[in-house]
Amino acid sequence: MFLIQLMKKLKGYVTVKVMGKKGERFINLAMRMDVELWNIKREKDYLILNLSIAGYRKMWQQCRKENIPIKIIRKKGGPFLLHKLRKRKVFSVGLILFILVIYIISSFIWFVDVTGLETIDYNQFSTFLKEQNLKVGTFKYFIDTEKLEQNIKLAFPQIAWVSINVRGTQVLVEVVEKEGEEATEKGPANLIAVKDGVITKILVLSGQQEVNVGDTVAKNQLLISGQLFNEETRTHMLVRAFGIVEARVWYEGYGEALQQESLYKKTGNSVAVKYIEVFGKKIRISKKNIPYEKYSKGITVNRLAIKDSPLPFKVVIERYYEIKEEKNKYNITQMERLARERAIENAMKKVPDGVEIVNKTVNIIERSGKIVRVKVILETIEDIGKIQRINY
Repeated sequence: MFLIQLMKKLKGYVTVKVMGKKGERFINLAMRMDVELWNIKREKDYLILNLSIAGYRKMWQQCRKENIPIKIIRKKGGPFLLHKLRKRKVFSVGLILFILVIYIISSFIWFVDVTGLETIDYNQFSTFLKEQNLKVGTFKYFIDTEKLEQNIKLAFPQIAWVSINVRGTQVLVEVVEKEGEEATEKGPANLIAVKDGVITKILVLSGQQEVNVGDTVAKNQLLISGQLFNEETRTHMLVRAFGIVEARVWYEGYGEALQQESLYKKTGNSVAVKYIEVFGKKIRISKKNIPYEKYSKGITVNRLAIKDSPLPFKVVIERYYEIKEEKNKYNITQMERLARERAIENAMKKVPDGVEIVNKTVNIIERSGKIVRVKVILETIEDIGKIQRINY
């Protein structure tokens, strides 16, 4: 659909008004002559519609013969723009210069994104990249990605793999650390608690058990040690701890409901305000004001690009939706139900996906004619073990 609209704009089209009550004859005539019409709107005593330049030329002579009065009210598209540019030489030169500036700007790096860092300090890594002349403002054709990848590996031995990709005005540096790879695949490790809980089951497959059923454990507490003591040799041996450690875990949620609450609903009316963002500064290009007293706002950001090369410009569209306030009044039973539902919903947001809830406790903290406050505690049983590599 977007490509079709773009082609229409490139080829050019006109918006015409069909006067009087001959709109139906005009449409029937266009169908007979195989002329495409779109955006047809009926007003009081006339039609407004769009058709291509070629279609208008075909229709104009026939409309004169059949006495169908039509009038052009708007011209859009490439041919009309070029016609204007021929008359405005200064503007044309300015446009060419603008395109040239855009091309020059697109030859420099404006965004450097780094992903995959875990233990390496981000600021230290960014400083190293700048020392290697990989920074904002660098001429992108001067970047030797292979040499830079080798230098990064030499400077940071803990990096197992690095990739540098130049995409237009953006450089993406992807890193995989050795520790991050090996911690989940091989090497000595402990099993620690990923969250607080009370142990309900422990099965040690390798390593030294450090907790028992019924113990209360805190987050990051050692559950199974990867360090074993050999009685025969009187030495310590490092292994990879492995096992299943299940625990009771609790999640709290709070909710409240008022006797009278305001509910805001969208009316269906909206207005868009457009900005151009250049180097972090927003320049408003829309003349529209926000006509609503109450509204909600949504923001859409589109980064401009030439082919696959992003430019240091963004189009920011702030859309304002008109909302209407509706006041609801609840009795005490409805207030309790709402507060309970909200408390459960807030608690459920904290529960990991796929974890079964084994118990639910609802406590009414406050209950009056004006407000009801509820606290919900959800109890689960889940595996809380997490691998932590032993560095040696």
